[in-house]
Amino acid sequence: MSRIRDFHINTMTLDERSWQKKLARKRKAQASRRSLPQRSHMPSAAQAADLPIHSSMVARDLPKLGLGMAGLARALPNGDLAVSLFLVDTYCLGVKDAFFRVLSQEEWAQMAQGAQLEKVHPSCLRKLVEGAVAYARDLGFPPHADYARAAQLFGSIEAAVCPVRYTYGHNGKPLYISGPNDTPAQRRRIASILTRRLGADGFHSMTATELPAVTEGGGFGEQRGF
Repeated sequence: MSRIRDFHINTMTLDERSWQKKLARKRKAQASRRSLPQRSHMPSAAQAADLPIHSSMVARDLPKLGLGMAGLARALPNGDLAVSLFLVDTYCLGVKDAFFRVLSQEEWAQMAQGAQLEKVHPSCLRKLVEGAVAYARDLGFPPHADYARAAQLFGSIEAAVCPVRYTYGHNGKPLYISGPNDTPAQRRRIASILTRRLGADGFHSMTATELPAVTEGGGFGEQRGF
């Protein structure tokens, strides 16, 4: 799986493809800098979990597209940021990708701007992400392998205090939208899991190119504060 930097979320296809391409470059760049003195003692997500929160953000189009980034940044003493990012599919698959990295403030600002992230209360970020994970788990889909490590950055943030009520799926059912990099075998496996769990009529599926047909009125979340 791949990773991110700056991109515009215009459609699901662009979102997922950009995540994979940009994040692959980000991983390579991060690996090349591991030996630099200022990054030689990078904390883990768990070690950074008590640091002050710098920002908490979610993709502007996530409610409309059902897929987008969500990120939490905590401030390190040297001015850098400990960042956890999640690619969240609220329609079906939960957290499709995740990573924890130490970034400069400039890198994080560029990433947030390119991905059209908007500020949300940290409790709502955690509630949104964990709700998507729980929804997908119930369908038979675990989160990305790096999710548990990245989620340690949440620390003591309390999701329960968020007043926003999030819903998942689309029009009352899971909606599996196959991404541009999903293989036929992956599509069949996901459809098979959903069919066993819900029956043939218990979910919807489509390709990313068909996404505009379902985004109208397909949002989630009822704002009641913050």
